[in-house]
Formats: sequence, structure tokens, C-alpha cells
Amino acid sequence: MRMASYHKADEDSERDVAPRDAERGYFEVAETEKFSIALDSTTQGAAMLAVAQWSDAEYASKYGQKQAIGRLINGLGLFAISVVLQALLIALLLFFSTQRMQDPYQFEETTEMAESLRKAQESNTTLPETDRVLGLCLRDHSVPYSQSVVVFIWLCKISPDIIFNLWTIVLLASLPKFEGSSLQFTDGNMHIVRLPRGAKWMLILFVKIPMLLVQLALAKTGLTFLMYCSALGILIMKALALSYVCTVPSVIFAGLASKALANEVGKAKLTGTIMKTTFWDAWLAGITKIALHVAVAVWYCRILHAGLTAFRWECFFYKYKFVFPTCHCGVELFGVHVAN
Repeated sequence: MRMASYHKADEDSERDVAPRDAERGYFEVAETEKFSIALDSTTQGAAMLAVAQWSDAEYASKYGQKQAIGRLINGLGLFAISVVLQALLIALLLFFSTQRMQDPYQFEETTEMAESLRKAQESNTTLPETDRVLGLCLRDHSVPYSQSVVVFIWLCKISPDIIFNLWTIVLLASLPKFEGSSLQFTDGNMHIVRLPRGAKWMLILFVKIPMLLVQLALAKTGLTFLMYCSALGILIMKALALSYVCTVPSVIFAGLASKALANEVGKAKLTGTIMKTTFWDAWLAGITKIALHVAVAVWYCRILHAGLTAFRWECFFYKYKFVFPTCHCGVELFGVHVAN
């Protein structure tokens, strides 16, 4: 009897799965709903709030047109400073540090250098000490897969800002026509719920797109910067340095924004109507992000830079065969000589 009741309970639970899940909304089709994005406490958030306040007639009538214009100049000025500084730092990294790291690998194709090291191992003969390939190999202290791991982490670091910009562009485009106040105050928060067409285009063309381009340039520069790093310790330190460039908008905002502006930006949200599906929020978005990040990291490190990766692999094995056995370097770990 216990067995029968046990199976009966299982049947009931299986039969109830679909209705229960349907009640939770797991199988609901896409529908429109209100969606809010909190403005970051950065120069970008200051610019967005400033444009919304400047375009709001009620704000101008309450605080005066001069304050509305002053807030606009203040917000856009902070944003311009941060964008220029970020672009300058990216240019310096790209044209000086990154280019210098790439130069040693440009005198010969990396695939040809890898082949030279592989043939030396097959013939069991060392390369001449004056060989440029050997010199580059001995100066390279990267660990296999370390670039792929750090590149993946870098993508996880930079992608939220890019996704945030894309979402806000979509949300800005979804805001209704300008009828009434741009701002609504509920639950102690300031919601940007509508904007005139001119203000929308101002934000998209002069705030969102420039910021998106800067973030994409930083992402690409960071990928190259990390890929050509030749030592694990330096690789990690450079990844931390790249993270600092990401913080420029928040650093400028914290240092130069007034207390009143900082408080208002902290309470501001962009609120609009978008299409949403429950299963996307519940699990599909997470799986998609993981797959995309892994795919980009593998493509960049193992396909786009396949020659460089092959050279480092052959260099690693060459040193283990000819260099490490005779050098007093590395450590013995469970009977295995570990060196780099």
C-alpha cells in the first residue's frame, strides 16, 4: 500500500508540474512590462539626468531656467572630461604599451617560429644561442591557458558596461512621446519616464554611442594587451591596470560632481516599457552570457591568435626539454619539476 501511495504521489506531482509552472509564468509568451535601470553614479548617469532635467518644463519652472541649463552644462561637462580621459588612456595603451609588446613577434610569422621550435625538439637539437626565435622563447614566461583564463575574466569585467549601454539605448528608444513631465517621483526615487525627441537623440548620439565606442575600444585594447603579455605575474597586474581604466567615469564623478548632483543621480532611474519573457530572465540569459564569453575568449586566443598560441606551446615544451633540466630554476612538486 505504501508503494502504491508513493507512486500515486509521484503521478500527482508530475501532473501538477505544468499548471504550477504556468502559474509561475515559466511558459508565458513575451509581453510588455515596465522596466527600470538605475543610473550609475558615474559621469554617464550625470549626463543622462542633466538632459532629462533640462528638457523637463516642470523642473525649469520650479528651479529656474538658469539652473536647468547649468545642470545640463555640468552633467555634459563631466561626461566629456571622462570620455576624453578614457579615450586618451586607451590610445596611450594601444599605440605605446600594446604596440611595444607586439613588436617582438612581428619579425617573423608566429606559426613559422612555432615550427622552428617543433623541429628542434623532433631532431633533439638545440637552436643556436644567437637565434632570434630562441631569444624570444627564453624571454617568454607565459603559462599555457593563462591568457585564455585572464581574457575570459576581462570579458566578464567589461561586458556588463557594454550590455548596460545597449539596454539603456533600447530603453531610451522605448520612452513614450513627450506629454507632461519627464520625471516622476515615487518611492523616494526619480524616474525618467518620457523625453522629447531632441533629448532622446542628444543622449543617444552624444552620450550613449560615444560611451559604447569607448567601451568597445577598451575591450579590444585590453584583449590585445593581455594576449601579448609574456609572463603570468605581469599578465595579472596588467589586468588590474585595465580595470582601473574602467573606473575613470566613476572616479571623475566622485571627485568633481557636487553633493546635490551625486545624491540625485543615486536616486535616478530610467523607466520604460520593453518586451520580456520569464524564461529569458530565469535561465536563458545566464546561459547565453556564459556561452558568449567562453566563445569569444576561445576564438580570440585559440583561433585569431592561433599562431602565437602555437609558438608559446612549442616554446613551453622546448624549455622543458632543453632548458629546465639543466637550470637551477623552478620547484619540485610531487616529483615533477615545475618551472616557467
